[in-house]
Amino acid sequence: MDDKQPMVFEDLPIGEEFADKYVLTPDLARDYAEGIADANPWYLEHSPFGGPVANPILIVAQHARLFKTKYITAGNVHIRHETQFLNPARIGKVIKVYGKLVEKYLKRGREYLVMECRSVDEDGIEICRDRRTIITHYAKRPE
Repeated sequence: MDDKQPMVFEDLPIGEEFADKYVLTPDLARDYAEGIADANPWYLEHSPFGGPVANPILIVAQHARLFKTKYITAGNVHIRHETQFLNPARIGKVIKVYGKLVEKYLKRGREYLVMECRSVDEDGIEICRDRRTIITHYAKRPE
């Protein structure tokens, strides 16, 4: 049974935390590289880091999924995005993703959310962190 609730701007608490994890499989890295037409051998074969690593944007893309761990949402539009890449994401590792809603505000009739996220591998090595401001698709409000 799916216990996700509709996402309603007024009900989202500042400070709410999110977490998820996934295995960074060779298939996931390959499919992403093919999807963006970037066949860099670092992502598919060998890299200077001792084996294949994931495209850094693949890791950041997983942060966008955090809201979906608790809420029903159809997607979002990024208004601002700041990312720091700290270490390569090694293929085969379990990646843990953490996020926190740090701000929300109204501007010109639109509802904005600010989330800070980070990815850490199973060995505790921080891969990246970001801060993103988004407008997302919310649940319909009763009229």
